[in-house]
Amino acid sequence: MADGGVPEMRLPLALQRWSAKMTIMKVNVAEAKAHFSELISRALSGEEIIVARDNKPLVRLVPVTRKVARRPGSSKGQVLYMAEDFDAPLPQFGEYQR
Repeated sequence: MADGGVPEMRLPLALQRWSAKMTIMKVNVAEAKAHFSELISRALSGEEIIVARDNKPLVRLVPVTRKVARRPGSSKGQVLYMAEDFDAPLPQFGEYQR
């Protein structure tokens, strides 16, 4: 058990194929299917999981990055100067505007 009484996740030795940096784990499709929940937990903790077939990488299991919601008006007062013709058509695009 790890500190705090939480049991550590142990994967079979076949799953523990680490790179030199210990951040990428490569597993085959059958191993990924058998240990999918553990692989998700590892990906969420920051590890990159590569699923391969015939030793050729197929997919990468990484956490989804969440986009920060934009707030309307959050840049209010930050534009200090705007040219009078900032939205005027550019001369080099004149032929496309006909």
